Amino acid sequence: MSPQIRIYCHVCRRSLSPRNYDLVRWESFPFQICQNCLNQLQRQGIMVAPEITIESESMIQIALQSREGGEREVETPTGFIDLVTDEYVIEIKHVKDWKDGAKVLIYALSFPSRKPRVHLFGGYSQGFRSMVEETFKQLNIAVSWEREPY
Repeated sequence: MSPQIRIYCHVCRRSLSPRNYDLVRWESFPFQICQNCLNQLQRQGIMVAPEITIESESMIQIALQSREGGEREVETPTGFIDLVTDEYVIEIKHVKDWKDGAKVLIYALSFPSRKPRVHLFGGYSQGFRSMVEETFKQLNIAVSWEREPY
């Protein structure tokens, strides 16, 4: 008996049953996503293309630090800040978790001379970007993006 291969959705982490994917097709892609999650992300205006590599928060954190300098995983009484530069306190989030970035306001209290900023990564549409930027603007949080919209 051959070993059973388990493939998990990178969004919801549920195991994909053999009925839900074509193994040959999925082996050629850098990530797996179930149809339910794909549909949900598209309804939210977040575009997902199979040729896009799923990035992790830690990958983005390292890349952003190499571009902008600063210190990663800075401990404060309220938690760990993803990146602190000379100018910003930065919280890094996937676009689907963009609202969680508002906690940067709490982290910024530990560094009053630095401005709060949320850095978002992952696929999204232009309409989604406008909505996020307007929301964070009202909270006086700067927003940066790892990539341009699809």
